[in-house]
Amino acid sequence: MGMNVFIARQAIFNKKREVVGYELLYRSSEKNMYAASVSGDKATKQVLSNAIVSFGITNLTDAKKAYINFTENLLLNDFVLLANPSEIIIEILENIKITEPIVEKLSELKKRGYTLALDDYVGGDELDKLLPIIDIIKVDFMQTSIEQQKKLAHGLKKSDVILLAEKVETMEEFERASELGYELFQGYFFRKPVVVSKIQQKFSMTTFNKLVEQVRKKEVNFKICSEIICSDVVLMDFFMRRANILQYYRGNVIKSIQQFLVKMGENELRRLIFLIMIKEDNMFISDEAIKEAYLRGLFMAELIKKSVTKESECEGFIIGMFSHLPKITGESMESILDKITLSTKCVETLLKKKENEYSKFLKIVDMYENGNEIQNLNESDDFISKEAIVDIYMKCIQKADWAFSIFC
Repeated sequence: MGMNVFIARQAIFNKKREVVGYELLYRSSEKNMYAASVSGDKATKQVLSNAIVSFGITNLTDAKKAYINFTENLLLNDFVLLANPSEIIIEILENIKITEPIVEKLSELKKRGYTLALDDYVGGDELDKLLPIIDIIKVDFMQTSIEQQKKLAHGLKKSDVILLAEKVETMEEFERASELGYELFQGYFFRKPVVVSKIQQKFSMTTFNKLVEQVRKKEVNFKICSEIICSDVVLMDFFMRRANILQYYRGNVIKSIQQFLVKMGENELRRLIFLIMIKEDNMFISDEAIKEAYLRGLFMAELIKKSVTKESECEGFIIGMFSHLPKITGESMESILDKITLSTKCVETLLKKKENEYSKFLKIVDMYENGNEIQNLNESDDFISKEAIVDIYMKCIQKADWAFSIFC
């Protein structure tokens, strides 16, 4: 038996009271409530991830467009690119800071074919700078006066934007909005948000462990890996759904599991398999804690990649990730290593039995994450600069976010 995933959707109507889209909303249970403690970033990540991976956006919206809120952070780090522009409408929150980078990013998204909607617009502020690229403006009928609703409609009459009246509660409000020129409508008068749930089926861990054994080999045989994946219907569906996401984002046409694995490459495949393995073995540990372990692995692998060392990126990733597991699981390193076979060098480094090249990189990871001054552990001129280390870490954060959005 799998676990339940939840999402809420609220229909958006035109003047003929026909459904033309749905706003997708974060929910963590069947209760139709949004927990205030959940950050905007986390809510949007969960909504988009569940919509794409678990439900399929077109299934969730009956092939109509999905309105999804995006924070400033998620717009700037390209998280939105997981979704096809033909499937979603980007809702820009009213509290977003209108900076040059955000204007450039939104202009770029517009050129890519995304539809942009401005949420809770009241006019006369910094948000007006975005009007030339905005397609839809949402006006909150509970938070604005009748006079404001008229003024906004009149002021935007000559523009090409579509006005959407949200939180419409009565027939009177619907009729008034229609007369003022509002073309789209959302609110309890039409339909309340409805929570939709789905059981995420679990793939066979026996099959998955065969996959782990394959990626632990020096050279990955993509044909054998694809055969293992295709032998389990749930595991095959798991990978194909994610292949469809990356197909749009990376511009590749994916026709088979094997092709998807080849496109990912050995290193990315290994990392993702280990991430899934750690997550499945620690289901009661928060995603954030597991992401920290994954980030350490990425960071150490990238440090090795950027240096002149001949050590393995793959082993560096494993050491970085596994080094964090005692902290988040409460288990000893010895107990963790009893469950999996790793190379002698990996074991020596993790148990701190012997100093080697990996030990040096692990010290850098520890010092950086603890906020300590990074010392030049290798005094030769060919070692990574402190400035480069900061840049590497920031890029690894983005990679970790992407991996969790797609695979977890």
